[in-house]
Amino acid sequence: MTLRLWLDLDLSDDPADAAGLLAAAAHPNVRLVGISTNGAAALEGAEIARSLLSAAARPVPLVYAGAPDPRALAAADALLALGPPTNLADLLRASVELPPTAVLASRFGDDPLAAAILVANGDDLLVVPDDIVEALPVGRGRPAALLALLGEHVRVERRSLAVTVVGSLVVDDRDGTEHDVVVDTDTHAARVRIAMLLS
Repeated sequence: MTLRLWLDLDLSDDPADAAGLLAAAAHPNVRLVGISTNGAAALEGAEIARSLLSAAARPVPLVYAGAPDPRALAAADALLALGPPTNLADLLRASVELPPTAVLASRFGDDPLAAAILVANGDDLLVVPDDIVEALPVGRGRPAALLALLGEHVRVERRSLAVTVVGSLVVDDRDGTEHDVVVDTDTHAARVRIAMLLS
């Protein structure tokens, strides 16, 4: 079965997001239906996304600088957020229902308010914490960008979460919101899969 995937990236200053884009484009069970870029240079990031996919001879889907059009996003089965959660929070503030979403907690510090909005209001959210990213053996960044594509190699638990004012993800059983959290991964299988996707 092919997963129709939307990527939300910050390509202006994070090469890990570029690796994630190329890996998603190469994944045999993924069809990219759209890309949204964020950060200070969202327009530049959108152009980088188009260029990377063209250079890799991959189809170029819809690309938005900033939050995507909700009708375009509705075509996605899932959303993978590799950049700061700014676009996702903008969509939630506009009462847009997000598809099932995987998000990297390591980017919460880039926009703590957006992260708090996402964790408090997002439905069907899979959170990938920093310690999982750090545990992967092929360097920080690239595996973070790919982890959500490696579902068969991760263990997930339901936890009550909140975001602090500086963007740290914390377990908060009293006031948090329940979400799925990646708690472990098969690092060997992840390394093999990443190497395959990027070769």
